[in-house]
Amino acid sequence: MLRGRCSACRAPIGARYPLVELATALLFFVLAGVLALVIRMQLALPGGTVVSASTYNQLFTMHGSVMMFLFAVPVVEAVAVWLLPNMLGARDLPFPRLSAYAFWAYAFGGIAFLLVHGVAKVPVAIFAAMVGYALPGMALRRIINTRKKSITNGLPDALDLFIVCLEAGSALDQAINRLYADPLTQAMAEAWTGG
Repeated sequence: MLRGRCSACRAPIGARYPLVELATALLFFVLAGVLALVIRMQLALPGGTVVSASTYNQLFTMHGSVMMFLFAVPVVEAVAVWLLPNMLGARDLPFPRLSAYAFWAYAFGGIAFLLVHGVAKVPVAIFAAMVGYALPGMALRRIINTRKKSITNGLPDALDLFIVCLEAGSALDQAINRLYADPLTQAMAEAWTGG
């Protein structure tokens, strides 16, 4: 299942994207359900002694945020990504790498959100900020270096083809000019050029 998220090939991402996105959204749905259970346990007892008032407010806010931004919106997006290419007659997703990046940003961002607000706030937030700052740059540099290497390796062949085409075109032009210049072959040159 993770192979489809790591691949840059269009077919695995387009075919598996909605399923992986829905599975991840359902995981966040279950985690939000656990938060809802704690909230209900707090409200079930008359004194409300399960968690403190501050923790209850944090749990309530986290439950709403997880349900909206880590479950509802990704589910709608996954269904749209599954339906729209079929409705529009497209073969697959137009930007598979962007979809793969969006999924991993969503998954790691959701996990970081839950860790920051649940376990150790400051170290996890600093680590998430450093990864979020450094990782896209590193990935782009790798892609840029790969592209530069392929361009550098293909440049001599492209120049050779360009020179061959230029020489062939100028040789044909010279041959036509010679036919025009020679009085013996002038009739054949006129027939060749239509003039």
